[in-house]
Amino acid sequence: MRTFAALWVFGFHAYSYAPSRAATPFRTGYVGVGLFFVLSGFILTWVSVGPVAPGRFYFRRFVRIYPAYLVALVVAAILAGLPSLPSLAATVGLLQAWFTTGHLVFGLNPPSWSLSCEAAFYAVFPFVLPALRRLSGRRLLLVHATWFGIATAVVVGLAAHGGLGAKLAYTNPLLRSCEFGVGILAALLVQRGHRLLPLRAASGLLAALVIVTAIWLPIYPTVDVLLAVPFALFIAALAWKDLDGARGPLHWPAMILAGQVSFCFYLVHQEILRAFARHVAPSLATVLGLLTAAIVAWTLHVGVERPAQRWFTQRWPMRPKPARVD
Repeated sequence: MRTFAALWVFGFHAYSYAPSRAATPFRTGYVGVGLFFVLSGFILTWVSVGPVAPGRFYFRRFVRIYPAYLVALVVAAILAGLPSLPSLAATVGLLQAWFTTGHLVFGLNPPSWSLSCEAAFYAVFPFVLPALRRLSGRRLLLVHATWFGIATAVVVGLAAHGGLGAKLAYTNPLLRSCEFGVGILAALLVQRGHRLLPLRAASGLLAALVIVTAIWLPIYPTVDVLLAVPFALFIAALAWKDLDGARGPLHWPAMILAGQVSFCFYLVHQEILRAFARHVAPSLATVLGLLTAAIVAWTLHVGVERPAQRWFTQRWPMRPKPARVD
């Protein structure tokens, strides 16, 4: 799933460098970031069995995200040059999405703003998840509906205002947290045995909304909130398919590897694509950018991401505390 989200975002950036602006699904390909947020909330909830110890959780997230993130910033600095000191500090500190000016939000390696949102989600996750687990089904739905409804109303209002308001609606962690929350809700419902929608129905709903929003409703960035719930339904349907023992193309080894590499691909793709777009035709830049980003991403994955995880976990193993026996 992460592979498709990353390719969707790549398509959006390739589309933005093309002289023609035809109505294609890639015109709203930025919603791939929304799929990342929903998927992140779902997976973190799914794998967090039992109490969520904040220290252990933060350590695992840091080891998983930051080494490759930092190296990708170095690659971006080589390709695009260093930004201003405030922008550099905000990006290194994963705080860029909290600002409103473009040079701070997108100053060094523009796609990394979404990791700033993820860092904010991670900060509260160990405290939010236990509270949500204690809620009954009706209260759980009420809390998420309120959370999602308020954020959606603000996003639509800011999008209608345009300009700075639309950018704020797209990058602000508080507003984007509703998509992460929808992922949490979907995982909790599946864990409680709710089937939600079968895969075929969820796929049809998602495909229809993608086509409609891409062609007839390209209002930036309202598409994100429109697709958050279909994304969650689709992910939940795939989870049930896994639980039922079904197998398909997403289980192929090549697809699993692509999913593992997709985070690094997301980190490096835009600067590589932009470098090619400066010198060759858009179609050729897209092909060369895709191939080069895939190679660089695989190198970053096997040369930095996986070794860093092993290095950190071997030196600072975070074993859960034994249960107290009275």
